Amino acid sequence: MKNTGIVRRIDELGRIVIPKEIRDILNITNGDELEIYVENDNIILHKYSQLGKEKDKNDKLFASLSFLTEGLLLLGDKDKIVSNGPYENQTFSDEIRELIMERKPYRSLNLEQYIIGENNLQGYFYFYPILHNSVIKGVIILVKSTPIKKEDEIFVRVLKNIIDNF
Repeated sequence: MKNTGIVRRIDELGRIVIPKEIRDILNITNGDELEIYVENDNIILHKYSQLGKEKDKNDKLFASLSFLTEGLLLLGDKDKIVSNGPYENQTFSDEIRELIMERKPYRSLNLEQYIIGENNLQGYFYFYPILHNSVIKGVIILVKSTPIKKEDEIFVRVLKNIIDNF
């Protein structure tokens, strides 16, 4: 455990403020959920990802359906890829995070490049945000070597609905 040297007081309601510097480093934004663990005498806050918690189910779903896209199909929370495969746990670039935070689908019309972890992916991209009660929970990303078609967009939307009800 790394010591930050930051000390905070608990207010009368039992609240503490997580310093902005730490929120920025961990990409914690307003509305994010944190899990609270107790380990020995330590309180541990962990950024919560519903999609990460349902990883086994989502991995099976993506593995069984990904061949239909003729492309690369990825599931991510707001920070990283949570679906199984070569990109698992790879973090998103700031550019991808900005697209996710716009809360609307994005389809590239030309070949584009985005960075996921150490990888520079090139292709046609379709980003479809996963929202729950107007809160961004994650994103489905489809990457293809050919332009994204209307059928691809419909497929990703159906996949999002399956994830919501899985």
